Amino acid sequence: MWLPGSYSGYKNANPNLFVIFAADRNNSNSSFLTNVGVISEKVHSDINLEAYLYESSKNFPPEIRIVEMKTSFGEGYEIGKIITETSIGVSGKQIYYVIKDGGTVWTVIFSTGASKFEAQLPTFEASIRTFSTKL
Repeated sequence: MWLPGSYSGYKNANPNLFVIFAADRNNSNSSFLTNVGVISEKVHSDINLEAYLYESSKNFPPEIRIVEMKTSFGEGYEIGKIITETSIGVSGKQIYYVIKDGGTVWTVIFSTGASKFEAQLPTFEASIRTFSTKL
């Protein structure tokens, strides 16, 4: 998966949580760290992605507000997208891309400060278009 050169991180940084986690080194004048994390979860191959999104969203803490949730198809996969806002100390905004590949659900989460989200969104979208389930 492509990320801007200003991002640094580690593949398998915490294998119990993230497959990949990276943060933007050019984030020094913001109180919210711009970052991306990739999580994988084994599921039954017949699980419906829309139902998966709905059930997963029930686990969000009350400080995270869902702004948008939808599913679509692209690049041969069913893809879910959740946009959230948070106010845990600082205002942030996240976009979750949820990709079902057989018996695995991949979740790619991009996070940034709420005031930077619209400016960062094209970078997040360019990055997710290069995501491959083959690590």
